[in-house]
Amino acid sequence: MKKTLLKTTILASVVAVSHLSALDIEVGGGIFGQTPTGSIAYSDTTTGFNGSYISKENKDTSIYVYTNVKNNIDYLPNLKLQYVDTKDSGSAKGDFKDFNTGGISVEATTEMKQYDVIPYYTIVKDFYKTEVDLGIDIKIVDASYEANGVNIIGVGNGNYSDSQLVALPMAYVKIRGNNLLQNISAEVEAKYVTYSGSSVYDVTIKADYGIKIYNSMKMFVEAGYRMQNFNIEDDGENTTMDMSYGGYFAGVSLHF
Repeated sequence: MKKTLLKTTILASVVAVSHLSALDIEVGGGIFGQTPTGSIAYSDTTTGFNGSYISKENKDTSIYVYTNVKNNIDYLPNLKLQYVDTKDSGSAKGDFKDFNTGGISVEATTEMKQYDVIPYYTIVKDFYKTEVDLGIDIKIVDASYEANGVNIIGVGNGNYSDSQLVALPMAYVKIRGNNLLQNISAEVEAKYVTYSGSSVYDVTIKADYGIKIYNSMKMFVEAGYRMQNFNIEDDGENTTMDMSYGGYFAGVSLHF
């Protein structure tokens, strides 16, 4: 019995190692030049407080990074991790839950650090050079807000700041055409969710050029356009948000 158990354990280990050696790992990153647009509104019918934040639509440059791990293990999903930081500067005016601007417009900023955790399956592979991935994206958003020179309720004059961490489950799909031209590929990646009058989408279109640099290692130079929209009604916070971020990006990635 012990010998059988030992043989089974060794066999399982060999199979696991063979699968691990067949992992396809991609690591990449670059610069995202995005221009924010939109507004955030606060309205409380109980207190009569009304306030608004309006974007100045100034272009901002941020970084993005990602890693993608594909495996050959049946029924085990592949995994993609992504990060991008979107920022905006604007003006706030009015009465909010925790502060007011004294009837004037004040400088304000918003920031959303986005972490995407995407388990997915490749449901179409090498069909006329086309691959299709389907999965679920858990978009974790670390959102922060700051307004300068305001009257903070119960405190007095100062700079107000607040933050909130939310997780958004989204549908995920990617369609990629490999080597459409010599070493040039193109893909569209989309994430979307809608619920209770709110909707969020995140769409990326890109092309990349692959260069073999060592054995099975390749470097890809990529460029494209990314569009995001957060149209959210939060009745619990009496807040309506309609913010968009869009712009061109460029970067590099390594495939192992």
